[in-house]
Amino acid sequence: MTTPLTTEERISRPEGVIQYFEVVMGNMGTREELQANVATLLGAIEGVKDSLHAEMRADIRAAEVRITRWTVGAIFTATALAVAAVKLLP
Repeated sequence: MTTPLTTEERISRPEGVIQYFEVVMGNMGTREELQANVATLLGAIEGVKDSLHAEMRADIRAAEVRITRWTVGAIFTATALAVAAVKLLP
């Protein structure tokens, strides 16, 4: 069983809540500040997105060059093997 609270204890709880609420309200930004922060974040996201797109395009170009080199090499090798096989025939 709990003991009944004294008047000071009952009053101190709401006072603590009120003080906490005052601190929270004091730390809250205005609508304009929040909108400016959102605009800044959206700008940063766009910058990151643009840099990622540029990086992806560079990676795709590099992959295309590698694929083309391998394809040309494979065609050259197959042609060389076919010419060698034809020369070996009587």
